[in-house]
Amino acid sequence: MANPTTLTTNRMTTANFRPADDQWITTTLPFKASTAQVCGSGVRPETSGADVTGFYTLALTQNAGGDDLIGILAFPIVSTDADYAAPYRDVFIPRTTTAKAYFTVTTGTFTAVDVGKTVVLGT
Repeated sequence: MANPTTLTTNRMTTANFRPADDQWITTTLPFKASTAQVCGSGVRPETSGADVTGFYTLALTQNAGGDDLIGILAFPIVSTDADYAAPYRDVFIPRTTTAKAYFTVTTGTFTAVDVGKTVVLGT
């Protein structure tokens, strides 16, 4: 039996995630080149005003805008990496609505009471 979706008005830090089961696929998505990104962060379509740019980016800290998360950044993008300017990055995408992910519990993130709740990635 699936856990119920729990809606909350609290926005959590969208980082420190990693897949927890085999319900995830890895795909390559376009990111703006030469932009450092943190592994395990929530990924969303990049927008400019009300328009989608065609690139993906990290969800804003605490996702204050309520952006749709489509997956988890699989590897960090670090300025000292040889492929820092590469325009495509690997992202874990859930294959099902019951895909499970681990997350780190720290200040400003999900907490122990959020364990077992469902978080919607995408729409």
